[in-house]
Amino acid sequence: MTENQNKKVSEDSSHPFGESGDFFRIVFDNLSIGICLMDMKGQIIQANPYMSKMLGYGQQELVSKSYMELTHPEDTELTREKLELLLENQKDSIKFRKRYLNAYKQPIWVSIGAHLKRDDGGNPQYFISHITDISREKELEEQLRQAQKTEAIATLAGGIAHDFNNILSSVIGNAEFALRHELKEDDPATYSVRQIIKAANRASFLVKQIFSFSRRQKTKSSLVSINPIAKEIVKLLKATLPTNIQTRLILKANADTVMADPANIHQVLMNLCTNAAKAMQEKGGTLEIRIKNTEDSLTPPQIKISVTDTGKGMPEEIKERIFDPYFTTKTGEKGTGLGLPVVYGIVSDLQGKITVSSEPEKGSCFSVILPLHVAKPKKEFPYQSPPLSGGGEHILFVDDDEQIVEFMERSLEALGYQFTGNFGSIEAFNTFCLSPEQFDIVISDMDMNGYSGDVLAQKLLEIRSDIPIIICTGYDELLTEERAREIGIREVILKPFMIDEINEIIRRILDNP
Repeated sequence: MTENQNKKVSEDSSHPFGESGDFFRIVFDNLSIGICLMDMKGQIIQANPYMSKMLGYGQQELVSKSYMELTHPEDTELTREKLELLLENQKDSIKFRKRYLNAYKQPIWVSIGAHLKRDDGGNPQYFISHITDISREKELEEQLRQAQKTEAIATLAGGIAHDFNNILSSVIGNAEFALRHELKEDDPATYSVRQIIKAANRASFLVKQIFSFSRRQKTKSSLVSINPIAKEIVKLLKATLPTNIQTRLILKANADTVMADPANIHQVLMNLCTNAAKAMQEKGGTLEIRIKNTEDSLTPPQIKISVTDTGKGMPEEIKERIFDPYFTTKTGEKGTGLGLPVVYGIVSDLQGKITVSSEPEKGSCFSVILPLHVAKPKKEFPYQSPPLSGGGEHILFVDDDEQIVEFMERSLEALGYQFTGNFGSIEAFNTFCLSPEQFDIVISDMDMNGYSGDVLAQKLLEIRSDIPIIICTGYDELLTEERAREIGIREVILKPFMIDEINEIIRRILDNP
């Protein structure tokens, strides 16, 4: 306030500092909530230290601001409506929530109690407001909302997983059978069938990503090469990004193998590249992915993945919070604020680390460093026919999807097994009861009408305690490994699966009773 304003306030007995200025000044300066006075033109004429601290302005700097200048643009109309209620004598005081913009242009949620002071003649003199910072409360509300959204996604994913993975199992199984038993290497259709298998496996990775996000499924690690995943992502980016964003891939890693789930590596790279692209969507620029081995002799072998953009960058105060759950700089319904925290969680689970360097208008660079596993990874899709490993053992296969039963019958019989397939758990139970000793192993779906897979297993084991049982499931939330061991189930395998994968499990169980 100016000297004249202070003098006017001290002479005005209707002002809080008028008659008992010292007392009210002490209270005003030491309250742990914000207090401000505003004239009828919307100019702040006084603000206490807590208000200044809350908004990041000096007290004199704050006094020079108008009330609307400090208000978030999306809340200015709300503020006008509330103040008009006071001016029209509809209310003596009002309470509402709104957002301020602090000195760093970050939104701060506050709860405001506003009162209009009038003189003896009823003429308005000034507004006085008490302001409480409720940013933490709003953050918790947002976390709850996002948690509910996450749970909804998890419920949806669980609901569609069984049918979706059954479809993928049928696609992969029939394509694999054709590749192994019906097509020759030089057949023109061989390449197309391999592409079908590759696409179906990518679809299964998408399901895994949903489960990983919703915490409904634990991922399984294997040796995976990063370079092919990066090439695939760059191909996708070039096909989808606007022409004003150029994409560049620089591969300088002699060894690029890490122990991870391929879906997780895909998710990390895709999240970082998507964020980089969004930072350049207004003006365009260059998105660069660089993969190289680190050359620090003091640490174990590592691989470094850098995603760099030439976008708008970030100030320090935002950069410090980008890995916080639910923190987002996006407005409205443009994002959940979960992308980078999920990336951080994946990298941490892989015993790696992630860093970011960024300055406003100078772009950003995210660097992920992961432990290197120098070993030749297994082929993702083994197409060579293994030797017929079945020795005439009799398999009882149970699934309520007719297509899965059909392709499993063809595939397992081709491998040298006897096969009895049932389309339902009740039918399978009755079949088993007629002649328990004729079967060497039971393979059952988990989610079925009638008995679920675990219940069916219990009933079969009550009849014959030594019968090996394998359960197939669309997601492992339905049957944990601990629960399976308690029942006596030998293996739990996730759909969709390759025939070689389930054949290996069958042989391991039958050859090691």
